[in-house]
Amino acid sequence: MALDKDIYSAFADVVGEENICDDPVMMAAYFKTDLGAVIMPKDTAEVQAVVRLCNKFKLQFRPISTGWTGVFVPGTIMLDLRRMNRIIEINEDNMYAVCEPYVTSAQLQAELFKRGLNTNM
Repeated sequence: MALDKDIYSAFADVVGEENICDDPVMMAAYFKTDLGAVIMPKDTAEVQAVVRLCNKFKLQFRPISTGWTGVFVPGTIMLDLRRMNRIIEINEDNMYAVCEPYVTSAQLQAELFKRGLNTNM
């Protein structure tokens, strides 16, 4: 279920041509071939812009990260958050970390070990 050319271009203007795909061959690697497109934003500003476009064009969207993906309605825009994989802050005094959605527990644990800290997940 390919997107209209103008809609596809609007999303590409936000995330770049290399970070959007509606090729059924590529989408099959994600889960299903009847997605509207797979879009990979790099930060919260791009996520917000993509969500605004989905609302404008009345398209359903679903973000995925490192966990279970679930069921998708045909034509859904999949937001693959794999480019959002940075640890923003580790606050040793108050014992918290601020992470983007694609940070894995192993990635966080490795950074915590460098500081003599540990976490249970």
